[in-house]
Amino acid sequence: MTIKIMKLFVIGVVLVLALGACDVIPYGDPPDDIPIRPTPKYDDNIMPFFTESYLMTYKIRINFWLFDTHGDVTNESQVSNTTIQTAVYGGVPEGLKALKFTCTNDISLWHGVGYSYSNPSNTEAATTNMTAWNFGYLHFWAKVDAGVDFQAGIKEGLVISERESWKTLQELMTNSSYKYPGYAQFTNDGNWYRVRIPLSSFKRVPETSPRPFSGTLTNISFFAIFKSDPCVVGDSFYIDDVYWQKE
Repeated sequence: MTIKIMKLFVIGVVLVLALGACDVIPYGDPPDDIPIRPTPKYDDNIMPFFTESYLMTYKIRINFWLFDTHGDVTNESQVSNTTIQTAVYGGVPEGLKALKFTCTNDISLWHGVGYSYSNPSNTEAATTNMTAWNFGYLHFWAKVDAGVDFQAGIKEGLVISERESWKTLQELMTNSSYKYPGYAQFTNDGNWYRVRIPLSSFKRVPETSPRPFSGTLTNISFFAIFKSDPCVVGDSFYIDDVYWQKE
């Protein structure tokens, strides 16, 4: 009898030690809601920016930028009107993590995030020819607080040139070609939605515009930009699984 008790005690200690060595995942209501981290893979048809499913196959460097109160950019983790949070959230659509962006300074300008190309030798923004992706797509999941503005875009030229093309909230909510097949149309109601935007739909903006855009993908600096305009304190949006896909 004593031997059995000792065996049970030893087994109990081993279990406690084993559990103590595990990372506790604060996700949903365990155990049913604990997600399975996807096994990342290489795919020549995917250019990943923020995703746990794919690995970068190209010799290219991606920068992560936050946009501050003056519309300038910085690669710091926090700026004066945007707080970024990388964390685990219950119900994230892909992997274990999503990005949350919250406006912390009530101003008339917008706040957001962008993923840019940079020279492999430094961290400065640069441009690259992406015409091989002309018939591809910008993929992402987005979750936007009810009533909060949300837009998605890309950019060509250097940062100061302001050559941008955007999909407005109204376009994302009404244009069925931006809806991922088999999923609901995006809307800003606090739920996750899957979005797929054809890169060819980022149309040319005339040179006479304050922010012209050639629409050719020959001079891309930002592969994806997400913003809320205006920045209202407490307004938040989330993004996940951001990547380009060839046709």
